[in-house]
Amino acid sequence: MDSVVDSVVDSVVDSVVDSVVDSVVVGVDGSTHGAAALEWAFREANLRGCELTATMTWDYLNQVRADGSSLFDPDYDEAAAQKVLDGVVASVLGEAAAGSVRRHVVLDQPVRGLIEESSQASLLVLGARGLGGFKGLLLGSVSQRCLRQATTSVAIIRATARTTTEHSRIVVGVDGSLHADAALRWAAREAALRGAALRIVHASQPTYIDLPLLDSMTVGEWAHQQATEVIDDAIARAGIEASTPMQRVCATGSPARALLDACEDSDLLVVGRAGLGGVRRLIGSVAVQLSHHAPVPAVFVSADDAR
Repeated sequence: MDSVVDSVVDSVVDSVVDSVVDSVVVGVDGSTHGAAALEWAFREANLRGCELTATMTWDYLNQVRADGSSLFDPDYDEAAAQKVLDGVVASVLGEAAAGSVRRHVVLDQPVRGLIEESSQASLLVLGARGLGGFKGLLLGSVSQRCLRQATTSVAIIRATARTTTEHSRIVVGVDGSLHADAALRWAAREAALRGAALRIVHASQPTYIDLPLLDSMTVGEWAHQQATEVIDDAIARAGIEASTPMQRVCATGSPARALLDACEDSDLLVVGRAGLGGVRRLIGSVAVQLSHHAPVPAVFVSADDAR
């Protein structure tokens, strides 16, 4: 029975990751975080050789303008919105590069429009905070709601995040869950495209230890052993070749803290949108923390849409 279950799980995770190469959708709103998201999405789409769609949502009370003004224009229409989107894409990427980007304006509320636009895509890329966001918040309401509700994997990009590939290292968190397995496979394929190394992180939070066990090892040694087993099992399920450059990080305490520490000399963070105990279509608390504080672009991989 276990072999049958493992086979089904592998098939589900494979189907999630196999869709990653299809297309990328990026939300554009004229903000600095949106510009950073557009630049990152453009590089990612080129890396994968797939189509990039720059999407801008608008309605009569949400008239996006290139200069960031919020004056109401009764004549604002789809043509005006399209002109703004074309101008933003050309300004951020340059005229030549903009020609290779599909540009689509959607008359809808931002969250609903972006989710619908990305429903058949493999990755939705968003700026951490759009126009109108409070200065003290790193994750705007649109990004947060899309992260919770989108049916595909989501990348969150901050304007201040490190986006170079100088370190060529991708951090990925594992915890034995289906979402984490999907994240590891996503990260492994991304590492292969970038020629990057993997840093695989698991943080143990011991709640019970068999007392006789302490006769032969310390709590720290026990936690390290548990973390190593979780990581090795995840690598085996993902089918990652032993020749793949990778580093195992066995930590104790907060998973979010361990992953943030691991990002200090890396350029991309990849995690599952929900871990063990996560509810379908809801992101886990670790993912929420990382979406607010990751110092590098962060990708939240979902297995929900393949279930």
